[in-house]
Amino acid sequence: MKKCKYPTKIQNDFSPDQIKRVKTILSRPLKDIHASLCELLAEHKNTDLTCILRHLLDSPISETTVSIIGWFFVNSLIPVPVAFLYLKMMMSQLNTPKGFILNHLFARAIFPRLPKYGTYCKSLLTSQALQYYDNELYISIKQLAHEPVCLDYFDTRIHFVLPRTERYFSPITYFEQFSPLPASEPLIQLKHNLFNSIEHARTLTAEQQRLYCVNICLTYPPTSVRIRFPPFLSAICSYSKLLLHDSSNVSWEAFEVHPQLERMGSWIGALTVSQGRPPPLYMLNIPSLLRESIQNGTLGHALVFLTAFYTKVSSLYQPPNPVTNLILEILAAVLRTPGIRTDIIEKIHNFGDLLKVDVSLFFNRNIVIPENSFDRCAQFSTENGSTVFQPAALLSHEVITRYNNFGNSLNNSMNNIDNGFDLSFCLNSYFHYVPNHGMLPQEQQTVFNGTQRIEKYYFVESTSHLMTPRNDRTEQEMLQCIVSLAIADSPILARTASALFKKVTKGMPPLDLAPIFRCAFPNKYILSACLNRHCFAPADINSLFSELLTNPVTAPIAKPMIQEFMPMCFELCPDYSFASVRELAGIPQRKNPTPPIPQPSASHIPLLRAFLNFSRNHDDSSRSEFTAKMSTASVSHIVSLISFVFCATVKRNSPKTPTAIDYSAIDSLCFALGKCAGRIDNGTLTSNCFQAIENIAQSAIDLQPKALFRLVNGLFTWLHFRSKMRMIELLEFLSPSHFPSFSLCWIQLVMHRAAFPNLVRTNESRPMQFCLNFIITCLRLVIDYPDVFYRGVVRILMTTASCAPLFFISYHELFLEHIPLRFVQLRNIILSATVPDGSTPPIGFDYSDTLKSKAIIAVIDPILQKKENDNATVGSNAVFITSILKRSISESNGFIPRIVWQFVFYCVAKSAEINMDNDNIGGLPVVHLFCSILSSFNDASASPILEAVVDQLKYPNNQTTFASSLLFSLFSKSETTNHKELILVTLIKRLMCVTPPPQSVRSLFKKITMMFGNDVREMLIQNDELEAFRAAEAIVVNAGIKRSSSGRIIVEHDHDPVT
Repeated sequence: MKKCKYPTKIQNDFSPDQIKRVKTILSRPLKDIHASLCELLAEHKNTDLTCILRHLLDSPISETTVSIIGWFFVNSLIPVPVAFLYLKMMMSQLNTPKGFILNHLFARAIFPRLPKYGTYCKSLLTSQALQYYDNELYISIKQLAHEPVCLDYFDTRIHFVLPRTERYFSPITYFEQFSPLPASEPLIQLKHNLFNSIEHARTLTAEQQRLYCVNICLTYPPTSVRIRFPPFLSAICSYSKLLLHDSSNVSWEAFEVHPQLERMGSWIGALTVSQGRPPPLYMLNIPSLLRESIQNGTLGHALVFLTAFYTKVSSLYQPPNPVTNLILEILAAVLRTPGIRTDIIEKIHNFGDLLKVDVSLFFNRNIVIPENSFDRCAQFSTENGSTVFQPAALLSHEVITRYNNFGNSLNNSMNNIDNGFDLSFCLNSYFHYVPNHGMLPQEQQTVFNGTQRIEKYYFVESTSHLMTPRNDRTEQEMLQCIVSLAIADSPILARTASALFKKVTKGMPPLDLAPIFRCAFPNKYILSACLNRHCFAPADINSLFSELLTNPVTAPIAKPMIQEFMPMCFELCPDYSFASVRELAGIPQRKNPTPPIPQPSASHIPLLRAFLNFSRNHDDSSRSEFTAKMSTASVSHIVSLISFVFCATVKRNSPKTPTAIDYSAIDSLCFALGKCAGRIDNGTLTSNCFQAIENIAQSAIDLQPKALFRLVNGLFTWLHFRSKMRMIELLEFLSPSHFPSFSLCWIQLVMHRAAFPNLVRTNESRPMQFCLNFIITCLRLVIDYPDVFYRGVVRILMTTASCAPLFFISYHELFLEHIPLRFVQLRNIILSATVPDGSTPPIGFDYSDTLKSKAIIAVIDPILQKKENDNATVGSNAVFITSILKRSISESNGFIPRIVWQFVFYCVAKSAEINMDNDNIGGLPVVHLFCSILSSFNDASASPILEAVVDQLKYPNNQTTFASSLLFSLFSKSETTNHKELILVTLIKRLMCVTPPPQSVRSLFKKITMMFGNDVREMLIQNDELEAFRAAEAIVVNAGIKRSSSGRIIVEHDHDPVT
């Protein structure tokens, strides 16, 4: 109400006695305040009334102030400008829950004068909730908004409206009784179809009939055919109530009955539609059932049943159907209650979407939900100085009250500190736990300190031997310290400590570590170790993850991590369903069991005997016999051979086999097929072998992926490929897009010497397209799953850069487009490829298609060709280009957008060609163009553009020289220190990486620091970063990183200063 305040303060306009008198009046109950106002008005004490109004306008808006100011309105005691501003302020709050309640009270308070305020009446009608909250007022306002009605005269002094007291649904005192299903009755076999089964049910006794009807519903889907059999409907209703009642005792495991509740709701809805009326109240009173569910903590399960029921009858029971309106009123009251689980809120909104209404509009009265109800979400609480994530049933009244005060606003929950409780701190400490290493024993402090210094190195050896600590500490204290390290936020520390935990707990009785994970969220390493050692029960995992997924603050953080952990949980706990986590995290149900690998056909026994004979003897006669059989073999014959050797591939601890699994049968088959390749049609044999692999791939990848890898790898070794097309087709069939779980094996198969290393050297379009797709697929796997694929993919890139540098040089921008800016090492590897003979390789990508579609080339060509030298024109063109680049950068999500790198590449390539002999480019129009574009971006938005320019620093050539001069000119001409600092930071990130960038990056960094040393020093002193920069500069200029001769460790060595 700042705009409603008078120019002066109330203390300057009224005496202290008046102000004291006013405060005394306003401290009374509302009824007494009204009486005092009437007395002041009768005695014409206008000064006191003005003082009261001034005090109310300066006070925070509340139901009390709105009620009293309404009295001033109806008695025309408020100035017109102030009335206008007050009405404007009330209308601005109309769309908030609290603002709606205040506007409803104010409209009642000024009801006699409402005809004067037509705009305010029309504003009230925009709130759809008014017709449900106060239908009488809604009808009156609707009439007044269209046609002003003069009300009969009455004394406005006595018109004083008290705030509406909060109304509640009456508490449930009687719970509907129902009979459980008979446990002693045998299950009667159903008939061949639904209708025969229903006819048979009519002949059974009452107890048998109930059980039989429930079995019918669970077996057959609902039908639209009219069924007149009341016991059938009664049995379904009774079983639905039984499911909801039993759900109150099993918490999260009750999610397993959701399919049954959905089936029951669909059946009741289908029977209702066929009969044209809802089920009788004595069978199923849905509003009463909802209120009972709220009282029992099973509302989430009841909503599954309710949604399934209304899916069938939504066309019949649309509002204003009285039953539907009552249901919506109950659900609206639940939405207004703070602390409700997010999955329940989502189900309520989905129910409203089904009826095409906004459920919150139907709020009319509150409903009492028990504080320890299962329908409330878990929260953080403080116990003995530690923050613990507890379910609602274990929370204290003070914690629940605190969160109720926060309300449903996530902003309040995240930013407010109430009574010393900082929720944002709790989130950070729970999801990013850092152990107090000072309290650890000496050997574990060594582990902690050692792992912290190797985070940036990408080839840290993971096969080091872990020694079990031996000291005088008790076993319990030692385990506590190890677990504290294992749940740390550092991946290397967590992995090391988890391995130590598995070693220490081997042979020990299972521990219960579930309470620890209430204080810190587990990482995948300790979670895997606990599941292997049975220290974290599946039910506890299900409860913790479900509670995190149903809290509005923790759900966005926990959901992606839980989705990543669940495949491991399914694998290590195959007998537990995790039903609630599946539903809440959106994880699909387990697919149907994989069909087994087909057994060898009996008709192929002669071929199998010939194979066995050749595998044992290796003489010419056995080879001739096997070759003769293979000359007429079809795909099905080869499938039988593969199935036969797969059956013989078993785990075997034998000194004759270097692996735990004996692959000798598979190796023998690959060798035998290779020996046949020269005597029969090689193309037919290869095609049949690959077709057989494709036929059994689905089953083999799910059941024996290592055996399939061994088979394909052996065939690549022994078969002779005249055409690479069939090999490419097989590899594309086995790619991660079709079989994600086979990704690691697929990468190794592609890197076979007959595949990628051979294809990348060809000059044919089809093999080259496959190689491009392979590298891009590897990059995507690294980005999505760095812990699994990073090391292997980095080695592939380094090998390719060394053995086939032309491949990276010709297609480097296509690869960089798929690499986020934070993956510095991958960019360095690709850009470090050099041409051995100094030639200029061809460019293998189109760098102007997007520029042409956006009409950018027509704008920048005159600038690059120096035909446009006017700075004003260049600046206007920069504005046009900047608008396009900003839009793409805002949607880039950490990558360099295609249009950005194409713009930079086009400018650098064309300018380098035109200005080949020009050493001083500072005055070129293209430099002014880049300066104008960068000046329009903030630091975050300018980073992709500068990174794209740094990507042009490659092996020595004209483009590298021009890009280096361009960056130098941008640094010298930059008007802000932010962009200068950003250029330095971009170069330092490349230079600090374990894989060094091209030499041109180091040369540019030294040139900038030597030429602009004073400017750099002043900039760093202003930012208080001089010491950090000196440390980085010392590493960049004077030291490097390389592998030792053994290749197992990383050592540092000194460089001579780069000139």
